[in-house]
Amino acid sequence: MAHWVWGLTFDDNFNLVASGFLGKLPALDFAGGSVIHISSGFSGLAAALILGERKDKDDNIHSSFMTLTGTGLLWFGWFGFNAGSAGGANGIAAIAFLNTHLTPCISMISFVILELIHEKKTTIVGACNGVLAGLVCITPACGFVEPMSCFAFGIGAAIISYYGAKLKYIFNIDDSLDCFAVHGLSGLLGSLLTGLFATQKINPA
Repeated sequence: MAHWVWGLTFDDNFNLVASGFLGKLPALDFAGGSVIHISSGFSGLAAALILGERKDKDDNIHSSFMTLTGTGLLWFGWFGFNAGSAGGANGIAAIAFLNTHLTPCISMISFVILELIHEKKTTIVGACNGVLAGLVCITPACGFVEPMSCFAFGIGAAIISYYGAKLKYIFNIDDSLDCFAVHGLSGLLGSLLTGLFATQKINPA
């Protein structure tokens, strides 16, 4: 998938041009929304379907503190590969950095609201899932969209990941970390929204 989106080759004039079929469309993926998250989310679903449920299934979170700590570390690291995908300390990197912060904030709040509506309570795990869904969703678009677009990405990521996570109970899929909902579905939504909200003004291409 990395080659499909990011593959490059030389043309007759020795200029670098896209060689992957998605890159030729062109499909925009700034930091790996489709290359990393769609591929991992859907391949994780396929693996879960093939392997089936665990014999000793226990989805209880044993340490909310560690879950929160891990999410914070992921969020911090996400700035590196989203903004770093600009290839330098420039305006595109600044836009990517800002979008990488705003979207998970909006997604976390939206996810918590959904929990309050449906479950009458909020959880640390739900807030963390909201953060991760927002990070995943903005990844393909972070250097291509204006910050106001983060509302669409953040709210959309919370909705699709929250309801997507419920599918595992309907179809008896053993996905303890909601990888399909958080990574697969949010990544897919982010890639689609990139095409709707990308602006030529901040598109490095």
